[in-house]
Amino acid sequence: LWVESSARARVEAMGLTVVDAASVLTTHLAEIIRRNAHEVVGRQEVQDLLSNLGKEAPKLVEDVVPALVTMSEFVRVIRGILREGLSIRDLRTILEGVADVAPRSKDPAFLCEQVRRRLYRQITAKVADASGTVKALTLDRMSEEMLRKSLGVSDGEAVLAPDIDTARRLVHALESHSARRAAEGQPTVLITAPDLRRPLFEFASRFVSDLYVITARELVPGTSVEPVGTIELGGTAVGRAA
Repeated sequence: LWVESSARARVEAMGLTVVDAASVLTTHLAEIIRRNAHEVVGRQEVQDLLSNLGKEAPKLVEDVVPALVTMSEFVRVIRGILREGLSIRDLRTILEGVADVAPRSKDPAFLCEQVRRRLYRQITAKVADASGTVKALTLDRMSEEMLRKSLGVSDGEAVLAPDIDTARRLVHALESHSARRAAEGQPTVLITAPDLRRPLFEFASRFVSDLYVITARELVPGTSVEPVGTIELGGTAVGRAA
């Protein structure tokens, strides 16, 4: 609710939080930029980042871009990382990750998945609560198999293409859980198998914002994972609370 500035003291005395208009606008703009960073970061921005890192680690930059991957391929990796709400501030780790796996494949989707494993500390910090516990949704085995059978290929990348009923069940379960987690000020986390992780994120993120789809290997070793719900797409208990 908007209130006149003259009423601020009275409203605060009632135990309500008052935020000035500038802060509200700044917060919303920052959120818009965060959610769309992958669309505004291009070749020039990535080149600037590489140039800055090149002052500290010139050999690393030279050995990766363009020696191992082209600028276009690296930009796609950077966009893929940003697309999932992760920071690219630790560019050195990202480059080292690309350097390690690029000899096996230069496919940006593959590179992005491998780099994510190097960013496990950042991912854990994103999805864990104050106690360090990751409260996550899981898929039962039958549901994983159903989704795995629906995998297809589009533009050279694996995509999820479930039938309408399965898609509806999946989206409904994620939306219901997301609403509860958002009310608690917590992100929606879904932990799944490595081969389903990226296709599942690409499909579900169109319907559920602030969604993190992760694998166990992307967490700091020893991190406690607490299942808070199970998605069962083959039965009636969709999104059953744990």
